Amino acid sequence: MSTYMKKINLQLFVATMAPLGFFYKKGEGGGLLDITLLIYVVLYVMVVYNMLIKKEKLVLFKYDAVVYLVLIVMSFSLLYTPQPMAGLVKFLKFTVMGVGMIYILRSFVKRKEDITKFYKYFLFNSFVIQVLILIDFAANEFPVGRYKYHGVHPIATAMLGATSLLIVLILFSAKKVRFSTTLILLLTSISILIIGASKGPILAIAITLFLMMRGLKKVNLKLMLLLGVILVTLLNLSAVQKYTEFLTDRISNTADSESSAVRLNLYDQAERIFYENPILGAGIGTLKEYPHNLFLEVLAENGLLLGFMLIIVLLMVCKSYFGFLLDKSLDINYSLSLSLVIMSFVSLMVSWTYVDQKYLYMGLGTLIMVHSSLVNQPKYEVEALMRTEKSLRTTTL
Repeated sequence: MSTYMKKINLQLFVATMAPLGFFYKKGEGGGLLDITLLIYVVLYVMVVYNMLIKKEKLVLFKYDAVVYLVLIVMSFSLLYTPQPMAGLVKFLKFTVMGVGMIYILRSFVKRKEDITKFYKYFLFNSFVIQVLILIDFAANEFPVGRYKYHGVHPIATAMLGATSLLIVLILFSAKKVRFSTTLILLLTSISILIIGASKGPILAIAITLFLMMRGLKKVNLKLMLLLGVILVTLLNLSAVQKYTEFLTDRISNTADSESSAVRLNLYDQAERIFYENPILGAGIGTLKEYPHNLFLEVLAENGLLLGFMLIIVLLMVCKSYFGFLLDKSLDINYSLSLSLVIMSFVSLMVSWTYVDQKYLYMGLGTLIMVHSSLVNQPKYEVEALMRTEKSLRTTTL
């Protein structure tokens, strides 16, 4: 047991707990010293330890320039926002808990295998949370509707199921997890996705699986057939049908639903705020409720200036996707990182807010490292590589 524990990368393991803070603290509140903030404090202490005690440098890449520009624009909007305190809180959440995850992972990941290990750790922690949610769901006598686990928003619950489902499929296609483990995780993830009953995560996982089909072509046929039989059996059980009927009704009656009417009103508010100040926006924190659309949220609060940067980021993701299609090696880390970024962006177009969508920053953090691992090595590593190559040539001659 002690040997097994020594193999665990504690820093990466703790990092996978950060996106699950909603569930640890059982709700979206929690005050100043809530569990999510505590996890991030521990993570930043680990980063400082790596830099000061272990003398490890935090490598910077060319992609970081976009991050810095985004932070500058958002911080500038604090000067004119009508809601300075709300704006400051939102900016700090985005900086410390969002963008910060990109650099936390960069400090913790030492080699390519660490990225795969990170996503495996996430599956373990998410499985524990899923089991707790399902136990609580059963204890509450299987209520029909959008299930709230101790006040956690159903979008967060459904997104947990969608993220776990996506990661386990990709890991299994690369033979990184066992068949039995995959089957269990698929069942729990799909169950969580269903009881969350949120349209955004369901749409996001469907589109992402379609786009990433090339990376899933090695999925075991036996698994798919067995899962199909299990799903058909479950869907024909009367105890399950009422939940699938509720979810189907939510998806098919989007235009007439109350939530859609509320969302359209939020769209109108965001558009009106944007038109009043299209260049700079009204300032971060202006929106009392997020409009469930990434572009509207960004344009309303930070205008075309930040909207243009968002388009640049999306174009970079598109370029990365075309690179994935042309990549003959089908690198597992490439597939994991890119798929998580795509699913996060798709979900943000129809639900949630970019401040709380921590899966996006997990994906961006590892995707940047995948792209930069060969073309942007630290100077001392490049020099060492050149010295080694030169000595080998001399020995050969």
